[in-house]
Amino acid sequence: ETQEKFDVILSDLPSPIESGHAYQLYTVEFYKILKSKLNADGIFVLQAGAGNLLQIELHAKLFRTLSAVFPMVRSYSAFVPSFDVPWSFLICSLKNNRDPLLLSAKEIDKRIKQRIRGNLKFYDGMTHEGLFKNPKYIRDVLKNEKEMITLKKPVYFYK
Repeated sequence: ETQEKFDVILSDLPSPIESGHAYQLYTVEFYKILKSKLNADGIFVLQAGAGNLLQIELHAKLFRTLSAVFPMVRSYSAFVPSFDVPWSFLICSLKNNRDPLLLSAKEIDKRIKQRIRGNLKFYDGMTHEGLFKNPKYIRDVLKNEKEMITLKKPVYFYK
C-alpha cells in the first residue's frame, strides 16, 4: 500500500448495482480510506448519480455519507448530453476554505485566463457561480437525508 498523498482525486466509477462490486466504493468505509490519501489541501470530486428529482436518492445518500467524512461537501449538476439528463457531482475537501462558493466569477475568469489556452465551451466564472447554487428543492432533499451508505447498508442505483 502506498503512502503517497494526492492533491486531487477524481472518481468516475460504475454505478453501484446489486449484482456488481462497485457498491463497496460508495461507502463511508471507502471514503475514510480515500480521505487518508488526500493532502491537507486536497479535494475529492465524484460523479454522484442523476441530478433529477426522480432519481435523486443516490445523490442525497452520497451527500450525507460524504458529509460524515469531509468538513466541506458541495453538490452541483450539469446536463450530460450522452445521458440526456442532468447528472450530479460532489466536491469534497478537508478544509472549509476550499469551498467553491468562496470563488467569485471574476476570480474564476482570471484563473482560466492564466491557465487555459483556447476557449472553454461550458465553464467560466458565471457558470461556476451558478453550478453551486442549487434550487431550494434540491437543498431540502440533501438537508433532510438521514441515511448513510455503509458496507452493511449499501445503496444501489439500479436493482
